[in-house]
Amino acid sequence: MVNSHGLNIQKDDKMNEIQQLESEIYTDIPQKLRTHLTVIRGFTEILLSSQNLDPVQQKDLQTILKNELCLEKLVEDIENKIMSFQKLKL
Repeated sequence: MVNSHGLNIQKDDKMNEIQQLESEIYTDIPQKLRTHLTVIRGFTEILLSSQNLDPVQQKDLQTILKNELCLEKLVEDIENKIMSFQKLKL
């Protein structure tokens, strides 16, 4: 049988584990998204600098770049909301 003191320690350990996991999720997700978006933007810009693109290819690459920028803004919004949420928890 575990005494109430032991239950409190287990509860504290579980809360610390949850907080650590929460923190990792909040920092890892935006970071990983930004990494992949940077790769997409970089290769798209390299392809756009090519002199051998027809107008359709250029338009398609511009669409990719435009949507990548929209996703970057979305990630930034998510980060801002995460920061606001974390401030509320303090």
